[in-house]
Amino acid sequence: MKKITVFVLLFLFFLPLSGFAAYDPPVSDILLFVDEEGGLRGPLSNLSRVPVFCLYKDGRLIYSQTDASGFVSLMETTLKDDKISEITSMFAASDEWNDAYENCPIKDMPLLRITSNLKGEPRKFSIRGVDYAVKNKTIPQELAKIYRYVAYFSDPDSKDYESPDIFFYVKSAADPKGSKNSSVFKWRARVELAPIVNDTTFSGFATVRLSGKQAKSVIRELSGKTPYNSSELPVFFKQGNSFYTLGFRPLLPHELK
Repeated sequence: MKKITVFVLLFLFFLPLSGFAAYDPPVSDILLFVDEEGGLRGPLSNLSRVPVFCLYKDGRLIYSQTDASGFVSLMETTLKDDKISEITSMFAASDEWNDAYENCPIKDMPLLRITSNLKGEPRKFSIRGVDYAVKNKTIPQELAKIYRYVAYFSDPDSKDYESPDIFFYVKSAADPKGSKNSSVFKWRARVELAPIVNDTTFSGFATVRLSGKQAKSVIRELSGKTPYNSSELPVFFKQGNSFYTLGFRPLLPHELK
């Protein structure tokens, strides 16, 4: 874990709230993909979420780090063969696992999804309320070990992941004047927001794909103000006399093909 003025002369991609067909990488491209969805996540946080851990077959790794305030950084590194072997060895007992780990007595807990292709046979596991499951030992110890590994992974040689393209999410908002703890920022990127919001999805957010300088400009304006996937924040942007709720997500390597 973010120029010609835009008047909808852009490539528009309409994404329903749960429509992440492109978000999941093709199994043929990956060794391990870990993602968390659902839970008490608002529409913008759901749209802009990024993977916990995405390891491609060429060793390229995209993973997220969350700081104490809930802001997410998306990091990139390349794992060497010994590290990949370490991850592969964690799946030694995977034949004994199943997908019966979604029962959780606490409602609205997020779902952790694990897709592996480490042994040449794609496997998928889902864990509801993984922190609860780990604490109460309701999942196999080896599966808990994998979760701890990917959730707290860090590499001193990693760098911030930079994608040339982003999905930009735009929604009209009422004047937040008087709203408790709200923050309002002047929109300075050279992207006109009003034409974009004419086309919205079921989530209430319009989605547009931006590239190059436009993408960099939006990232510059939003970085540090709207996290990828923490809780919704009372942050608004003003362009002209109108107010907006904004967010973005960088496209992953397989989405750029």
